Amino acid sequence: MSTKPKKLIDIPTEIHFLITLHLSLNDLFSLLLTCKTLSSVAHQQLYSELHFGVSRNVFENRGMTLPRPLGVGDDFHIRINPEKTSRLLETINGGKEKGINVMDSLRYTRSLVIHEFLFHFSLNGRYRYHAKFKEISLTFGRMVESRELPGLRRVFLNLQDVVSQDIEKLREALEKRFESDPDTSVSVALRLTASALNREFRPEYSLLSRINPGILTHLDVQFSIRNVWADGLEREAEKLGLTTETGNAKPEIEHLIKTLSRAPRLKVLRLESLLRNSASNPQYEIFDIEIIREELERLQTTILGLEKLETLVTCGVIFHHSWFIIPPPSVRILSFTGPFSDVWYKEFAKQPLIGVEDLTIEYFDDRCGDWENSDGWGLDLEEVAVEGLKSFRFGGYDGPEGWVDGLIERNQGLKVVRGDIGVGKMHAAGWRFYCAGGDDEYWLRSNSNKL
Repeated sequence: MSTKPKKLIDIPTEIHFLITLHLSLNDLFSLLLTCKTLSSVAHQQLYSELHFGVSRNVFENRGMTLPRPLGVGDDFHIRINPEKTSRLLETINGGKEKGINVMDSLRYTRSLVIHEFLFHFSLNGRYRYHAKFKEISLTFGRMVESRELPGLRRVFLNLQDVVSQDIEKLREALEKRFESDPDTSVSVALRLTASALNREFRPEYSLLSRINPGILTHLDVQFSIRNVWADGLEREAEKLGLTTETGNAKPEIEHLIKTLSRAPRLKVLRLESLLRNSASNPQYEIFDIEIIREELERLQTTILGLEKLETLVTCGVIFHHSWFIIPPPSVRILSFTGPFSDVWYKEFAKQPLIGVEDLTIEYFDDRCGDWENSDGWGLDLEEVAVEGLKSFRFGGYDGPEGWVDGLIERNQGLKVVRGDIGVGKMHAAGWRFYCAGGDDEYWLRSNSNKL
């Protein structure tokens, strides 16, 4: 017995939302104009994320995934360039009569994304703030504080580290709003790189020191480390007491400890060193790790105290290439990228990494110049302690002998393997798998075990 297909109007609204989640921006506009049944849902989806600035991929590539299901196109959200920003702010601030349609739409906004760099302009090679950034901060700060965005649940700020009064109103409003609503997720992506000399060497000048870490669920920290000073910088570094063997590493570690110890809600943490060494322009020379052992142990204790952390990503030299960061048991996604010493690999081999399901290790020896690798590694790590992995990626250059083989042998439940070296090892071990990701070398193991 055949049944008549349901009409759109008979399908629950929840299903309408699931359908429109996977439509492009153009498709949503078409629905808005041509489909009476879905126009309201399309309208709500169009304004669900208000995005000032760069592509969503900037966040996702940095481990700061925005709140959308996998597979949603990059053009889904409304991105607002400076010209459109002027018109939007004029409408919002133009009074009830002029802004009624916009305000009615903004009540559907659940995510607010602001990428500060869009609002900079270059003058004689130097970046300065665009006036609209201050206006955005003031306008949306007022709206957040007065609850004019009733559906707002997520705020993503991708900001430069230069301390600017332009962000103060929005920062204060966010702290007041979200401290009163502890279930709200707030993500803040900040860079600790410096555009001014003292800010580079003095992390307390960064914007991170101006925000209450207690409201954060996602934090992306970039920092500069150096202990080799060019002629023009050595005098300033000496005034700040940074011409010792460790350079500015200790102040940066202390700043991270202070920040992370006040961020119990963190779910995602990304640490990146902006060190760029070369033979002709060295910035950071490796020293005996014992000199900063005490500071690193305190930072390790602080990271282990992040009981809600689910994702930990490190990139570059995190103060020393022999320091292995042990994640808290709550971490499911763990990623390391950078140059590592033989000591780092030995420590990795000893750690069971309880709870980790997705592990990435990418070794790039040339990222920071010619590092010492203990006489060509000179060690064989056939046994590793980690088990329970479902996904594994290994890229870059090969490391010590045996460790990838040992990891594969110990993790028989692997479902996903990425990276040419890891895939090559599995193939050599006789595992049956097939390619599911094309050029990005994304490999899935089949249900049968070995050939």
